[in-house]
Amino acid sequence: MNTSRTSTHLGLIGMAALWGASWPWGRIVAQAMPPLAAASLRFFLAGFLLVLWLYRSGRMGALRVLGPRC
Repeated sequence: MNTSRTSTHLGLIGMAALWGASWPWGRIVAQAMPPLAAASLRFFLAGFLLVLWLYRSGRMGALRVLGPRC
């Protein structure tokens, strides 16, 4: 199996694991914190990870080009 196919399969397995774990994690978070705080934390964590992904992939310049009219 070539590395591209292996990488794709590992990514699919990882995504299935994340989706499968999201329900128990969500139940624990719902019991531990208020809904608005949990939603805000989730939003900021996702935003941080997406900006980090842009930076690591070398596409941060595309984000800087965006202006208020885009």
